[in-house]
Amino acid sequence: MATTIGDPTRPAFVSEGHLNYLDDLFDSYAIDVRRAPPMLCTAFRLGAQEAEAVVEFWSSTFGRRLKGS
Repeated sequence: MATTIGDPTRPAFVSEGHLNYLDDLFDSYAIDVRRAPPMLCTAFRLGAQEAEAVVEFWSSTFGRRLKGS
């Protein structure tokens, strides 16, 4: 079952660890966000579609989560 953060629906498999990992990558300027899915696949053993969904969710909630910190 999906939970929600704000408006977008959060896929059940998306963890805070995934979101924090992407936040750290973004903050460090280590990569372009388009290159994040393969890194998620490696770091979290996700399939390509799951990794794309994580990045899509992260992108849709980044501004709201940034304001909340």
